[in-house]
Amino acid sequence: MVNGKGVEVAVKTLYARILTATLVTMAVTVADVCAGKDKWSLEIGLAKQTYTMFEPVWLDVTLTNMTSDTQWTYGLPYAPNQVRLYIDITDSGGNEVPYTGPQFQYSPASGPGYPFAAGEKDYGTYNLLEFFGLPSSESSYHLPFLRFPFMPTGAYTIQAHYEDASSNAITLTIVQPAGEEKEILDLIEKATTVLRRDNSGPAAQIFREVVDRFPNSGFAEECYYLFKWYSLNTLEEKRAELRDFRDFSRDMLLHYPNSGDCAGWLKTITRDLTDAEVIDTLNKYEERLPQTRCSRFAEQMSRELKQKQVQEKGRE
Repeated sequence: MVNGKGVEVAVKTLYARILTATLVTMAVTVADVCAGKDKWSLEIGLAKQTYTMFEPVWLDVTLTNMTSDTQWTYGLPYAPNQVRLYIDITDSGGNEVPYTGPQFQYSPASGPGYPFAAGEKDYGTYNLLEFFGLPSSESSYHLPFLRFPFMPTGAYTIQAHYEDASSNAITLTIVQPAGEEKEILDLIEKATTVLRRDNSGPAAQIFREVVDRFPNSGFAEECYYLFKWYSLNTLEEKRAELRDFRDFSRDMLLHYPNSGDCAGWLKTITRDLTDAEVIDTLNKYEERLPQTRCSRFAEQMSRELKQKQVQEKGRE
């Protein structure tokens, strides 16, 4: 027979065990949440804080595996705000800037993705005007035939998200064209007025003038691209270039190794090459153009290809 004191001790022991189990469960749950939240680190950055209207705004995004184990993921996508990576932009009034970029139909993932070792990084660049900009027809500039999107002048706050991870928040200011930038946009507008389907030479020379006179402008890369393209006078020349585009990409890469378009140019250049040839080509660009976006993409693409080779070999 158990006396009153024995019952009291038993009850206290039972409560203690329940409390201990509850605390352990809470600790495990909190640890799991924190582990999930700390799995990835996401960092974003801009080359500068102030941009002129129509000037490309390249956002650098770096995803890092913060765990001590290998994680599996498909990494940063081609376009944001559709799968995995989401970019939020708000104006000075706190209003969300809507996504206006292309929509892609992504197939359901067929596997866990690719292995990311502890500390490994995935790097991507996104021109915010391509994904959040308005068409030039909504501006005071008349730029038909050309894709020159823009964001209205003002201050913006940018933050990115990947799964449960959120990046640092950064600010961006877009200002009206003035001085050299206004002169450049006036020249670009002039080029569109002389552009003809059967004679694009005069327009090409105006784009070349922008490149020669303002080589350090944020518009120089796009104008060099347009100069090269409209220097191809005949439709047959343009079709031939489009079928390959490698020479075009090589030239752009050597002139603008810090462009956010470097990854696309490298993929074009290495298309249809053997794995060994791809790695050799990427290594040469990494050595030739160090400390650039080009070298960073070349190193990343080479590493990913080597990982793919290891995976395929393991399945044999």
